[in-house]
Formats: sequence, structure tokens, C-alpha cells
Amino acid sequence: MKSFVLTRRFWPLFAAQTLGAFADNTLRMATIVAVFAAASLEGSSVFALPFGLGEYAGTLVSMAFTIPVFLFSVIAGQLADQRPRHHLIKRLKAIELLLMIFASLCFAIGNGPLLVFALFLMGTQSAFFSPVRTSVMPQYFSSHELIKANGYFNAALFVALVTGLGLGGYYVNQEGGRLIISTLLVTAAGLGALFALGVPNAPAPGLLKLNWNIPQVAWRQIRFAQRLKGIWYPMLGIAWFWAIGAAVLANLPNYVRDSLGGGDTEISLLQALFAIGAGVGSIGAGLLGTKMKDSFTLAGIGVAGTVLGTLLIWLITAQNNPTETMSADGLFHLSNLPLLITFILTAAANGLFVVPLMAALQARAPESDRAQIMGTSNMTNGAGATLGAFFIVPLREVGLSAMDVFLCMSGLQLALFIFMIKRRHAIRQAAAQMTISS
Repeated sequence: MKSFVLTRRFWPLFAAQTLGAFADNTLRMATIVAVFAAASLEGSSVFALPFGLGEYAGTLVSMAFTIPVFLFSVIAGQLADQRPRHHLIKRLKAIELLLMIFASLCFAIGNGPLLVFALFLMGTQSAFFSPVRTSVMPQYFSSHELIKANGYFNAALFVALVTGLGLGGYYVNQEGGRLIISTLLVTAAGLGALFALGVPNAPAPGLLKLNWNIPQVAWRQIRFAQRLKGIWYPMLGIAWFWAIGAAVLANLPNYVRDSLGGGDTEISLLQALFAIGAGVGSIGAGLLGTKMKDSFTLAGIGVAGTVLGTLLIWLITAQNNPTETMSADGLFHLSNLPLLITFILTAAANGLFVVPLMAALQARAPESDRAQIMGTSNMTNGAGATLGAFFIVPLREVGLSAMDVFLCMSGLQLALFIFMIKRRHAIRQAAAQMTISS
């Protein structure tokens, strides 16, 4: 029997998602580095934001991408339950190409505010694409294939993250770099649109009418998700994953500059290492999840790993003072190896955490409402990512260093781990009582 990886139901969607993620993250990292660098150069007008907002480039750029995801995902979920999903995929990838052309023009003129607006528009496109992509996967893959398929998709997503973050951050301030980035954005989006033309047919359940009252629909969908068995907590877990990821992304520019003494290149490289680790963790979750009796054990292992990892990042940075070797030898000096390995393993643990949750959400969602549930999940993801990015601002304003933010993350992950243990214990007690009563 031919592996599903070799079939038409896999490759067009896989390639369209991966190329889109590459373009998104090239644009996002290039914007962060360009705006942050402009804030560090007094009197610079290229890519500068007004009112000194460039100092919080990581937070502002992340929120520009995640706020539209939060706002529009419930409408997107309804749309994916109303219209044929393969048609939506094709049209949304064509829109992505147009937006990347606009972003390329923003790079050409060096306008920071317009560049952030372009990222907002890309966030809007992603808000509509993600529920379609996640809801169509159970139409293409059987229930026993979903964990492995999600592992492959997430692994490719993080490879795209690595490449996009690395190239976007490296080239944006190099001579001729703006042209290189513009070429990458348009080429990736164009190829993604071409691959999308090959996705198999995927009819929608046929929702008759869209409700444009976003608060009303959001509340209704949240209440619906809470009533469905096995839906609400995986949804919250995925949102938590995006919150932590957004917090790391928003914190890294300041962490690299203030705690490591690095610059644009080191920001991109550390982001790339974090994405590599997350990709490795996702592949591991995809392979191990199908062989384990309870794949949610992976989620618990992942959270425990992030508790230890973020704590070690703080300890290593505090004790070893990487700035002593950064200026002469860069981030990849041998003395910084423990820090780099810790970043990779922490990200891998985060990948282990999220893949079983995504597979469970897709498999448990009723077919008639799957896209709307995925839209609701995307909304909670957007809310989590927005809060995660904003989380950095008050911590910095009260005087915490970028290094200390990782200690705060460790505490938050520990609280999540304790909650997961208590919830599992409660579920087992309830099951035991039902067995006794029967």
C-alpha cells in the first residue's frame, strides 16, 4: 500500500502551507530586525517607527500578525464550513501572492509603518487560511494517519520558520538585501499558489448563512467547544503553545542585544535554532504518538521539558555571561554551546507538547462543525499569541531584564504542568468511580 506521503492528497497542501509559512516568517523576521535596528540608530528614517516604538519591535510586529488572527478566525471558520475548501485554498494562496508583492514594495521604499501594515494584512490572510487547512486534513487523512500527518506538517512548518527567520533577519540590512528578500517573498508565494491548484476536492458541510457578528459568534463557538467532549482543553493547550512561542519571539531581540551582546545575525540564528528544535520535536511527536497507548503523555513530557529548558536558559545566561565571547567570536563560540543546545531542546519539548493536541482536536471535532471549531481554535491561538507578545512589555517596564523573562516563562510552564497532572488524576478518578458504579 502506497504511503499517504506520496499521494496527491498530501503534497499540494503540504507544499502550499510550507511555502506560505516560509514567506510569512521571512517577512516577519525581516520586519522585526529592520524596525529594531532603526530604533537603535539615532536619526535613522529608514524603517523607523514613530514615538520610539521600534524598541518594542518584537512585540509590535508579533501583535500586528496575531491580532487579525484573533479578530477574523471565527468568520473564517464559518466560511470554511460554507464554501468548498479546495476553492478557498486556491483563492487564499492567490491573495497571499498579491500581499507579498505589496510587502516587497514596502521593503523597496524602506517604510516601517507600511511594512507593519503589510504584516497585519498577512495575518488576516493567515486567519482565513488556517481553519481551512486544519479542517481539510481529516478529509484527506484517516484518523490513524492524522498524528503522523500533523507531525510532518508541523516539522515542515518549523523548517520553513528556520529558513524564513534566518534569511529574513540576515539579509534585510545587508547591501542589496531588500531586493533578495522581496524576490524570496514573491517567489515563495507564487510557488505556493501554483501548488494550491493541485489540492484534491474537499466539499464543505454547507453552512447556509454567515453570521458577521464576531463577538456573538465567538462566544457561541467557545460555549459550543466547551460542551463537546475532549475539545476545550486541547484547544486551550494549543493556544498556550502559541502564547509561549510569541513571547519568545518578542523577547529575543532584547535578549540577544542586552544579555548576549549580539546583533541582527545572532537574533536570526537563535530564532532559527529555536525553530529547528520545534521541528525535531514535532517529528518526534509524529513518530512516537502513533506507537504510544496514550499520546497525551507526550504533551506532559513536552511541558516538563520546557519548564527545565527555560530555567536552564536563565541559569546559563546568568552564570556564564555569554557577552564575554560574543563580541570576538559570535554566538557559536564553544563556550556558548550549552546555551545553544538548551534552546534547541526547549523548543523540541514545545513541539512534543502541541502535536498530540492538534491531532486530538482535528479527530474529535464533528465533521459538520469542524472548520468552525478550527476557526475558534485559531481565534484562541491569536488571542494567546497576542497576549504572549504583549506579556513582554509590562515585564520590561517594571525593570525585568530580557534574561529574567525566561525565568517567568519557566514558572508559567510549571503551573501548566501541575494543572495537567491534577486534571489527569481527576479524569482517572472519575473513570474509576464510573467503573465501580457500573
